[in-house]
Amino acid sequence: MDRRRFGVVLLAGLCFLAALVSGVGRLREQRALDLEASLQGGWFASRTEAHLLRFAAILERFAARGEPDRESFHEQVDVLLLAIRRLVREPDGARLMADPALAGLGYEVERRLLELEPALAKLEPGDEAAYASVRERLDEVGRPLAELVARAYDGFLWAAAASGRLATTLRRDLFVSLGLTGLSAVLLVGLVVSTVREARSARRRADRAASVAREAEDSLRTLVDALPVAVTAFDERGRVLLVNRHAAELAGIAEPAALGRDPAAIGLPAALSPAEPPDERGFREVELDRPDGRRRHLLATARRVLREDGSLARTVHIALDVTVRRDAEEQLRHLAEHDPLTGLANRSRFLRALEAVLVRPGARVALHLLDLDGFKEVNDSLGHPAGDRLLVAVAGRLTGAADAGTLVARLGGDEFALLQPDPPHADAARRLARRLVESLEQPVVTVDGRIRVGASVGIALAPEHGRTVDELLRHADIALYRAKAKTRASIVLFSGELAAAQALRHRLATALETALQQGALALHFQPIRRLGDGHVVACEALLRWPEGRAPRGVSTGELVAVAEETGLVGPLTEWVLRTACRQARQWQELGRPCPVAVNLSMTPTVLDRIETVVETALDRAGLRPELLELEVTESVLIRNFDQATARLERLRRRGIKIALDDFGTGYSALAYLQRFPLDKLKIDRRFTGELGTGPTSLAIVDAIVRLGHALGLAIVAEGVEREEQLRLLREVGCDQAQGFLLGRPDTAERVFALLEGAPPSGAGRAPARGAAGRVPASA
Repeated sequence: MDRRRFGVVLLAGLCFLAALVSGVGRLREQRALDLEASLQGGWFASRTEAHLLRFAAILERFAARGEPDRESFHEQVDVLLLAIRRLVREPDGARLMADPALAGLGYEVERRLLELEPALAKLEPGDEAAYASVRERLDEVGRPLAELVARAYDGFLWAAAASGRLATTLRRDLFVSLGLTGLSAVLLVGLVVSTVREARSARRRADRAASVAREAEDSLRTLVDALPVAVTAFDERGRVLLVNRHAAELAGIAEPAALGRDPAAIGLPAALSPAEPPDERGFREVELDRPDGRRRHLLATARRVLREDGSLARTVHIALDVTVRRDAEEQLRHLAEHDPLTGLANRSRFLRALEAVLVRPGARVALHLLDLDGFKEVNDSLGHPAGDRLLVAVAGRLTGAADAGTLVARLGGDEFALLQPDPPHADAARRLARRLVESLEQPVVTVDGRIRVGASVGIALAPEHGRTVDELLRHADIALYRAKAKTRASIVLFSGELAAAQALRHRLATALETALQQGALALHFQPIRRLGDGHVVACEALLRWPEGRAPRGVSTGELVAVAEETGLVGPLTEWVLRTACRQARQWQELGRPCPVAVNLSMTPTVLDRIETVVETALDRAGLRPELLELEVTESVLIRNFDQATARLERLRRRGIKIALDDFGTGYSALAYLQRFPLDKLKIDRRFTGELGTGPTSLAIVDAIVRLGHALGLAIVAEGVEREEQLRLLREVGCDQAQGFLLGRPDTAERVFALLEGAPPSGAGRAPARGAAGRVPASA
C-alpha cells in the first residue's frame, strides 16, 4: 500500500472515533434530563393521591367512632392543597403540568378541596347527613385526582420507554461504531503487516525462482516415469524427445541412447509411435511383441502440441497396457459360451452355432439331443456332487466319441446336444448316435465308485426335418421323448409319425384341460363281486369321456399318460377322488353302501399331497373312510418306497383300504411286498386271460392266491370274461373278481341296481375248493 492510501485510512479511523465519543456524551445528557423530570412529576402526583386516601381513612374512623376533631380534618385538607399547589404551580411539576389537560385537572382538584371546607365545619360525630355530604365531596375530589395520577403515570411510562429506546439506539450505534473501529484497526494492522511481509518475501521469491523451475522439471519427469502408461514424445522432425520408464521397458531400449534420434534407428516399435492413424474415438488398439516373447495389447493415442503461430512443436504419444483386461474379457467370453462344470459349449453358444450353420445355402446338419438314463437315481442315492462328477466324465466320453468338427454342448441338467455338420445321409447320424450310446455302456469310474449310466438319443436332420433352430429343436425333442419312452439306450430318428403322435398328445392335453375346467369328464363304475355268493362288494371308478366328446382312438391309459406328462394328473386325481367319494355317499344315503375303488397315478406331485387330497375328498363328501379303496401299482411304490409306504400306512390307519393293482407285471419283489401297507392283491388281467390255455397260467394264479392269503390279503382277479376263467378262479380259492362276465363298466345309476340285485349267471356257485382260513373280502 502507498502512503496516500495509508493516510486516508488512518484519517477516517480518527474521525469515526471522534464521532463515537461525541455520541456517547450526548446520550448520557439526554437520559439524565428526561428521566429525572418524568420521575419527579410522577412522584408528586402519587403522593397527593396517597394524602387523599389517608384523609378518607380518617373520615371513616370519625364516622364510626368520632375520634378526630375538625382541626384534624382542616389539617388534612391543607396538606392536600399544599401537595396539589406544589404540583401545579411550583417547579417540581413544571414539566408535567406543561400539558394543558393535566394542568386543568390540577386546578379542578384544588377548587374542589377549597369547596370541602364548609362541609367540614358542619361535621359532627354521628351526623350521617353531614358525613355523607363530606364523603360525596371527597369522591368529587378523588375522580379528577385519579385521572391526574393516571395521566402522570402514563407520561412517566412513555418518558421511560422513550428514554429506553433512545438508550438502545445509542447503544447499538455505539456497538457498531466500536466494531467498525476495531475492524478498521485490524485492517490497518493487516495492511502494515502485509506491506512488511511483501517487502521481505520479494527477495526470497526472486532467489527461489530458478530452483522452483528445476524442481518442477524433475517432478514432472518423476511423474511421467511413475505413470503406468508408456509415454513417448517427438519433435517436429520426428526425433525422440522423451521415453518414460514404462515405454523403455516395453520396447527393451535405454532412454539416454534414444534421445534426439530417429525411432527406427533405435528400434522403437511402431506401437509406441504415432505412425498409425487413430480410430474415430482418438484411440487405436495395437499389439506389441516384447523382447521376452510375450505379446501385449495396447490402447494408444497421440496429441499434437502447437506453437503460437500454429506450427507443430512436438507430438506426445500415450499407450495403456490393456493385456489384463483383454485376457479377462476373453475369460468372460469363454464363461459366457461354455458350461462351467463340463467345459462344453453351453446352450447359448450351441444355438448360435446351429443358427449360423442353418443360414448357409444348402446346409445339412444333424442335431442329436441326448438324455442320460438313471441320472436322477445317481443324484438321489449318491448326492449332487457325485452327479456333477458323473456329468464331467460323461462329457469327456461324448467328446471322445464325436467326430472331428462336431460341436458337443451341455444344454442343462443331464441333457446334452451334438451338432453334426454335413452328414451324408441319415445312417451317418445314426452311426454317430450309436457311438455316443456305446461310449456310455461301460460303467463310469469316479471317486464315488463304478456308476452305470446309459443314454437315449433323439435325432433331427436339416433340411428334412426343419430349416430353423426352433423346428429342429422341437423335432429332436419329440424324437428324444419317444426314445425315453422305449427301452434304455434307445435311438430314435424323427419322422412324420412322431410329429403326428406329438400333435395328438398336445390336442389330447388341451382337450383334457378344457374338460377339467368345464367339468365335462365322467366316471363309470365296474362292479367287483365276491365269488362265494356273487354279491357286489365294491365298484372300481373308471375315467370316461362323456358321450360324443371323447377324442377318437384315445384310451383311458393314454389319457392318464398325457395327464402325467403335462402336469394335469394332480387336478385330475383330485376330481376323480371328489366325484367317486360323492357317488359313494349318494349310494350310502340311498341305503346301499358300496365301497369305491380309485386307481391312483402316484407321481411325485400326487404323492406329496395324497393325504390332504384324500382327506379333503372324504370330508367334503361326508363319506366314511372304510367306503374308499385306493389302488396303486408296484412300480410306483418301488420308485418312491419310503415316502409312499409312510403316506399309505397313515391313510390305512384311518380305515381306507389299500390294494396293489396289476400284481405280477411289475417288480413282484417279496421283500417289498411284505412291507407294503396292503389289504388286497389284484391279479393282472394278463394272467386271468390265459386261464384255461395251459397249466402254467393256472399255477401262477394259484401261487399268487396262496401268497396273498399267507400275507393276510384278499385276492381280486381282473379281466374275467369267460365261465371257464370264473370256474378256475373258484378252484384256486380267489376271493373276488371283476370283468365283463361279472359286470361291464357303466354309469352310477345303472350300477346302483346291481348293488343288492341277484348275481349274474354262475356268479353265485360255491367254490370247488374250500376257502377256510382266508381273509374275507371287505364289503
